[in-house]
Amino acid sequence: MKSLGKLNLQFQLEHGCIAVINDTPRRYLGRSKDKHRRLLFECDGGTRLDLTDIQLLEMQQRGELRLLTAIEALAYTAEGKRIRVTLDVFNQQDEIDRARWEAYGAETMRKAAYCQGWEDAGRPSRTALMMAPVVRRVAEATGDRRPPSARHAVRWVGEWLNGGCVPDAVVPQILNRGNRTDRLALQRELLTATVESEYLVDTRPSGAAVYRAVKTAFDDHNAPLPEGQKLRCPSPTAVYAEIKKIDLYTLAHCREGAREANRKHRPIGPGPVADRHNDVWEIDHTRVNAIAVDETTGKPIGRPWVTVILDRATRMCVGFFITFAPPGTWSVMECMAMALLPKDEALRRVKGLNVPWPCFSGPKIIVPDRAKEFRSFTFVEAMSGLGARVEYAPVLKAWYKGTIERFIQTLSRNTFERIEGTTFSNWFLRNKEAIPEKVARTTLTQLNELVTRYIVSVYHQRTHRSLGSSPLRAYEESVTRHGMRPPLGPEQVAVLTSPPSWRKVQRSGIRFELVDYADKDGILADLSIHPLHRYVQFKPNRLDVSVGHFRDPRDGQWKEARARGRWRERLRGRSLEWHLRVRALQRENPEAFPDDEDGHDAAAAELDGLFKKRLTQKGLKNRERAQAAWEKARMRMQAEEPSFDEAASGLDIAEDIFGNAGDETLPEGDGASTAPSADPEAPPAPKRKRSPGIRPKPASKSTAEASPASAAEGRDLDWDADDDIDFAAAVRGKVHRDGQDE
Repeated sequence: MKSLGKLNLQFQLEHGCIAVINDTPRRYLGRSKDKHRRLLFECDGGTRLDLTDIQLLEMQQRGELRLLTAIEALAYTAEGKRIRVTLDVFNQQDEIDRARWEAYGAETMRKAAYCQGWEDAGRPSRTALMMAPVVRRVAEATGDRRPPSARHAVRWVGEWLNGGCVPDAVVPQILNRGNRTDRLALQRELLTATVESEYLVDTRPSGAAVYRAVKTAFDDHNAPLPEGQKLRCPSPTAVYAEIKKIDLYTLAHCREGAREANRKHRPIGPGPVADRHNDVWEIDHTRVNAIAVDETTGKPIGRPWVTVILDRATRMCVGFFITFAPPGTWSVMECMAMALLPKDEALRRVKGLNVPWPCFSGPKIIVPDRAKEFRSFTFVEAMSGLGARVEYAPVLKAWYKGTIERFIQTLSRNTFERIEGTTFSNWFLRNKEAIPEKVARTTLTQLNELVTRYIVSVYHQRTHRSLGSSPLRAYEESVTRHGMRPPLGPEQVAVLTSPPSWRKVQRSGIRFELVDYADKDGILADLSIHPLHRYVQFKPNRLDVSVGHFRDPRDGQWKEARARGRWRERLRGRSLEWHLRVRALQRENPEAFPDDEDGHDAAAAELDGLFKKRLTQKGLKNRERAQAAWEKARMRMQAEEPSFDEAASGLDIAEDIFGNAGDETLPEGDGASTAPSADPEAPPAPKRKRSPGIRPKPASKSTAEASPASAAEGRDLDWDADDDIDFAAAVRGKVHRDGQDE
């Protein structure tokens, strides 16, 4: 080594010490007898390995050689085959044995103090005569009221020297005491075999059941043996201790299967490494744990879906999108559009929010799962247009994108599960008395505001455990250090996130789903007569289908095209999803909706009517019913309770037993006859009022059939969620128009 210069280096190694050279333990034998004085280590086959001091130092710095301490060297000796207790063991015990372990630790430091006193005294001769004054001095200095004898101190010093002059050498070896031969080998073997066969099963028996099985196994083993050879049955504590020795992976593998054991206990590898902002984005969606209501009627609609994109390096949420539509390409593209653009519009929708959200531009790598919306051509082409690479997470390996999974859990607990109408993520937490649909009051707009406020004001500002700082600060530091790519324009993002399709250029322009599109510069007219560029790539705007973009094959630029004629006003502000639904309704019902503009208008009106009907039927009159129930319960509590009449109550019971009805009454006295009075001139017996404790008889079937209108009313009031409008059936032709089934 050049840094040593001409230094004559010679290491002082203890004779018999062990060095691990290339993962192989070698015992040090001493130095050679020649003038080079090399270091000799034993090798296989009786040979020796000789090294100079410089070679030993170089190998040590490269990690090829490591000198073991005296405690570590015991593992390679014949004496060190048993477990040796060190000071580290004391810190790994449970609270039950804490006092006992602290006592052993204090005894260790007491022994080390006497050994260090012998060292400070100049290492005198290790005899009782020379050790006695050392013991007295150390006892006076430490305040030891019961000092050891000189012979004990001499033995401690020997252990201290053999162990490398460290406190671990004089730790009380409590685990190594007793007879070295296991006289209970057969008993332990039977106990272990029984516990493993009875406990490692998918029925998950309790510890008490396993103990009963162990007791039965020992009884069966002792039955044919004489009295002197019978084994003693272990205690329940010994059985529980044997159960605790089973590792968690084996327990889960035997009880729940290999897949669940791997999911819980396998080593977790990292996903794509992110060193700076916008290196890796993770995207995923989940169902909101809350019921949202309609904006105008306030009636519950259902649980929306939320799609989230998170930056892995800084943990910043770069975009989200909440919708009632199930996960699909549309929701993914909406969330991606928010992530690519500055968040001024999203912050402006929340009143009183003056906190920055400086996330925009695109990623280098995006990590989704293998859902079909992430494997669609629209998503892949959009990521390709951004210059990003898609890395799909492996199947059943959620840890590959564990950052987004953990963020979704945090978002749900802090927003969705804290609003009225939450359903919670765990059904054990749901209160069955408070039905979420009855207490829900949050609209989709309010839900967006709550999520935005939490992300920007709380999550981005709070110190993240893995970062050591807040996500906002980590993002700003990364931008300061590495810079930021300029974002795309809103028009570019709209083109990028819209679904593509190839269309033939005609004289009228580009026709897409019955709508003709034309540009104001006449480019499509030129392309319609060009012999090589008759087909172009067209993307309708997903938010406003009256506008679209086509790629000019001559220069590769995207140009704007608008709907022609009356289509422009008819489709203004309409989404692409709505237009495709209307067209599907037209195609599946050609007799009801012709394939022209009038048919499109009729299908659009029908679709709007279906949506309106769905909203009006979907919402049960929850708050009105709850208020009516409360008024009824309150009036019942305020009503005066009738006094209890034993005679009337007895008559009611007898009447129910003997089947009396109408004006039939039971005579007074002990008679049990139920016949009416024989005297025709006798005054009729007064009719007895029914006791409030007796429930009235239900109405007969004929009575229910006599009032179909009231039954229909009851069905309308008790509308069930299963009566929802089936849009797929409507598209196939089962459409109700003017009360007739088409």
